[in-house]
Amino acid sequence: MDTVTHQALSDTTLTMIVRDELMNPAGGLLPMLEYHLPYFPEAVVVDTGSVDGTRQLLEHLQQEYPHLRVEDHQFVGFGRARTYANSKVRTRYSMILDADEMISSMDSLAHDINTVAAEAEQKSVRYSLHFDFLWIPTQGAPSLRNENVLRLRLFPQSQVRFFYGEVYEYPNTLSPFTITSTAKTVLRHFVPERDLKKRLQFYRPLMDIGINTSYEKRFHQIRKLGPPSSKEGFASWKTPNPAVLRTYGINLDEILGKIHQLGLHVDPRIRERLENTKTSP
Repeated sequence: MDTVTHQALSDTTLTMIVRDELMNPAGGLLPMLEYHLPYFPEAVVVDTGSVDGTRQLLEHLQQEYPHLRVEDHQFVGFGRARTYANSKVRTRYSMILDADEMISSMDSLAHDINTVAAEAEQKSVRYSLHFDFLWIPTQGAPSLRNENVLRLRLFPQSQVRFFYGEVYEYPNTLSPFTITSTAKTVLRHFVPERDLKKRLQFYRPLMDIGINTSYEKRFHQIRKLGPPSSKEGFASWKTPNPAVLRTYGINLDEILGKIHQLGLHVDPRIRERLENTKTSP
C-alpha cells in the first residue's frame, strides 16, 4: 500500500449501508470490500435486513479485517439508514460508498484529499469532496455523469447529522466552516440491466410514502414491501456481466469460488442467468 495514500485516509472511515448484496453488477460485496478495506483505518457497514447471505459474508470478512465493524439497522428508508451509519463513525471524516461502487484510483483519491486538505488547513477549516461517476452498465458503453443526488461522499462526520429522503437521500447543509471541492477521481458505479424497472418495482413504493408519515406507519409499509431479493426482477438487477467486470480487473469466477468456499450460495436465479451468459453466442 502506498504510504501517501494510507496517510491521506488515516482519519477517514469507509461508511456503507447494504441489503442483499452478495452478488450485484459490480461482482458483489466481496470484491468491493477486499479492494477498499486495506486503505481505511476503520469501516462501518450497516446491514438493513439482508436475507441472501450478505450478513454472513460480512461476519467472515470481520475475521480477516478486524477494523471492519458491522451494524444492524431495520430498513425504514435510505436516508435514515445513512444517518445511522454515519452516527457510528469515530474518525474525523466519513467516506460513503455503495456496494456497487468502486473508487477508480486510491492514489488519485489521496492526491485529491491532500490538495483540498492543504487549502483547508490554510483557512483553519475542514474539507469535503464531491464526486463524478462513471456509469458502467452491464450492456452498452460507460458514460460519465454528475447527476447523482448524493455527490457529497467525503465529509466531516460531525457536520453531517442527518440524511433526508426515502430513496434519493441527501445530507443536511454543511457548516460554512467547511470548504468543498470536486474530486478528479471518479467513482465507478456498476448499473443494473433493468435500472428503470428496478426503480419502478422497488423504489417507487418507497417514494410514495409521505415525508410526514409516522415512524410506525412507515415501518409497517416498508416491511410489507419485503427485501429486494423477494422481487420478481431481483435477478436482472443483480446479475453482473463477466466481460464487463474483466475490463475493470474483476474476475467473477474467482469471486464465485470464494463465496462457495465460505459456504454461501448466490441466488439460483442469478446463477441461472450467469450460466445462460456463458452459453450464449
